[in-house]
Amino acid sequence: MYASKFLGTPIKAKISGSDLFPLFCEHHRDNPNIKIFLLGGAEGVPQTAQRRINERVGRHIVVASHSPSYGFEQDEAECQRILDMIRSSSANVLIVGVGAPKQEKWIAKYHKQLPNIDIFMGVGAAIDFEAGHKSRAPKWVSEIGLEWLYRLLSEPRRLWKRYLLQDLPFLGLLLKQKLKLMSNGWGWFSPRHQASKSN
Repeated sequence: MYASKFLGTPIKAKISGSDLFPLFCEHHRDNPNIKIFLLGGAEGVPQTAQRRINERVGRHIVVASHSPSYGFEQDEAECQRILDMIRSSSANVLIVGVGAPKQEKWIAKYHKQLPNIDIFMGVGAAIDFEAGHKSRAPKWVSEIGLEWLYRLLSEPRRLWKRYLLQDLPFLGLLLKQKLKLMSNGWGWFSPRHQASKSN
């Protein structure tokens, strides 16, 4: 949100996976053609989420769920077992909640091996939230773009490296893009500004 404003192209709204997923389930409450597979969360968590979602929606919209092992994405044999589970289910929607960018990379790598899946969705911690395993940030914290800070404070040992180290390159790329925009005609660094200054 803040990066888009900084670059002069603000996004219209923030729609996180944690907001989108429950809305998606509610929207398809009466659509029998939508069947979901949940992938993510610690042992037992996706199964709890499956039960709670189905109870809330009033039908078996989530047809299967699985908790992968830590580091599963680096184990090709486990990934193939997971693909077999998804293919053998009746699901046509795959919800992956293993954290960004791991979930997006996994989907990009394997989506062609899942012809039965029409919709892929990376949802971060949404499966944990649906299971009641973790609590979401208050709405006002989310709305001002500080949900990441709330999560960092709630799970510092697990998330400090992601937010405080692994996200640093993004800030560098953001600054680089801003300077490039400025040099192409924005602000003090623009060639036109420099030309008029020299005249």
